[in-house]
Amino acid sequence: MDLGQLITDTTAMREGVWIDGFMGDARIKVAKFDNPDYRAYIQGHRIQEDATDGDQPSDALIDLMCKAMAETVLLDWENFTIRGEAVPYSKEAAYRLLSTFVPFRNQVIMYASQQKNFADQEFEEALDKIGPF
Repeated sequence: MDLGQLITDTTAMREGVWIDGFMGDARIKVAKFDNPDYRAYIQGHRIQEDATDGDQPSDALIDLMCKAMAETVLLDWENFTIRGEAVPYSKEAAYRLLSTFVPFRNQVIMYASQQKNFADQEFEEALDKIGPF
């Protein structure tokens, strides 16, 4: 296992990174899925009902996740259109897309969960300087 993959750029983790080529020519800016702001948002909002419906998360839990993602994970986008009309970024628009389109939500989660998108460049440069172990 490459231990360098575990080192996260804490600034990028919270402030986000741009992901090019998102579903075509669009770009998204995502913070790391489990960033401290996301966790705080989830912890600060209680769900009154059971969090699961059998093996599946409840509608309330999915809605909370989408709200948290719109506030703390999906931070911006470029080149989004619906039926040829530009869709400007806003937290409300992000929530609406995340809560309505499951494939879109899953793609955002995938990119926001990939450790390589948040690797600490300074750590990588330091490893290059010290050479092999």
